[in-house]
Amino acid sequence: MRKTLKDIRMLASLLLAGAALLSCSSDDETPASTPETPETPKTCTMTVQATKGADTRALSDAGTTLTSTWTVGDVVTVLSSDEATTYGTLTAQSSGESTTLYGTLTSTPSNNQQLLLKYLSASYGAQDGTLTGTDNSIDKVCDYSTATVTATVDGDHVTTTDANFANQQAIVKFTLSDGTSAINATALTVSDGTNNITLSNIPADTYDTTKGGNGDGVLYVALPGFSGQTVSLIAATSNKNYRYSKENVTFTNSNFYRIAVTMNEYVPGLLDGKFTVDDSGTKVSFSQGNLQATYNGLAWTWAFATNQWDYIGNKAGNTSINGDGTVSANNVTVDLFGWSTNATTFGIYSSTSNGDYSGDFVDWGTNIGSGWRTLTSAEWKYLLETRTVNGGTGSGKSYTLGQSVGGTPGLVIYPDGYSGSVYTTGSNWSTFEADGCVFLPAAGNRSGATVQNIGTRGFYWSSTPHTSEAGYAYRVRILPDALYSQGDGQRMYGISVRLVREVE
Repeated sequence: MRKTLKDIRMLASLLLAGAALLSCSSDDETPASTPETPETPKTCTMTVQATKGADTRALSDAGTTLTSTWTVGDVVTVLSSDEATTYGTLTAQSSGESTTLYGTLTSTPSNNQQLLLKYLSASYGAQDGTLTGTDNSIDKVCDYSTATVTATVDGDHVTTTDANFANQQAIVKFTLSDGTSAINATALTVSDGTNNITLSNIPADTYDTTKGGNGDGVLYVALPGFSGQTVSLIAATSNKNYRYSKENVTFTNSNFYRIAVTMNEYVPGLLDGKFTVDDSGTKVSFSQGNLQATYNGLAWTWAFATNQWDYIGNKAGNTSINGDGTVSANNVTVDLFGWSTNATTFGIYSSTSNGDYSGDFVDWGTNIGSGWRTLTSAEWKYLLETRTVNGGTGSGKSYTLGQSVGGTPGLVIYPDGYSGSVYTTGSNWSTFEADGCVFLPAAGNRSGATVQNIGTRGFYWSSTPHTSEAGYAYRVRILPDALYSQGDGQRMYGISVRLVREVE
């Protein structure tokens, strides 16, 4: 059949359309697509019925327990049980012991998921020592409580099991005194060996009952719980500092404690033990360690060794002393001193001529501060040989020889009124120190810049010059098996210094 022009044109159109169709379905090409818009995280609402246990916000000290309530607007954070994910926050809808927590979450937890609800407003350093009623009372600045709940997800709403919030801190009511009168501290530091909580600005109204205060000596402190720790307290008033320490203390979270604390006056660097040093009843306490002087290249700074058993020994400092009150190395520490006179720089002198140590005694204590001094020879003798301790005097009563503390041999001295066991090497020294015992290490002696007798002999200066020998002064001499409380020695020898302060 003969095709017309019209038929040819129609066939060409069909062929072109087929070619286009085959091209679009080719396996070698990918159809174009429109980029997807990221999905907006799904929000949901959440409702929780919540109660608070003891020791939380809106506290009151009533009887033996603390009552607590919610305050409308309290904000609670919703987290996964491992705290890796935060879902959002809820707020308390009413005040009282129970409330409804409600809010909108930014993402939805899974059905039956364990959730952690956390109320955290714990600014421990902001406390002012009150439980309620001030801008910085515990119920305003210190609350850390949590609850664990199980989520039930129904569409865009989440409900949970009831939430009973348990506090994650303890609250302690301290009543402070010096044994005679209350201590109204302006600052208080509580330490458990790991955490230090300092109430640094306690106003006078904290104790004024006419203004809603606690009463004399009473401070409330919120702190994280702990178990079996040594607790120390340092309280400051306008003119004095006080200290207290107790071992093996446990404060359990959610519990409330009432503790009456009798504190000793505290001077930084001063040990607690009291020692009578003469017939008139003068009492002293010892410094925390032997005296040390450190040279930085320009000037000397004075301090006490950190521990009672510490000493420098045969190291730079003691071995680099020059003849003019300096050392030949910088940033070194000296703890063996010639007898201090107005002719020397507190005995930091390398001369081996006693004549260079002539003149009147100048007490090392002036470098530490008012009240610190060196015992006289008569006081050393009374301390070691005259005082009655443990029902007797002398060796095994007022002191013990030949035992080591911190790996160092030396002399243990027992305080007035001590009736505990006698120290032996390997005993728990911290217990003896807590009872006021003093340890003088056998730190050796120095001649010029040569140190000897380390760990075998100890020597401690008195402030008393020898009565007949111009180049000598009195000192205590400690041997492994003998003690000379009024020994004498040449002034040019560098030996240890242990300072004291008179106490009531």
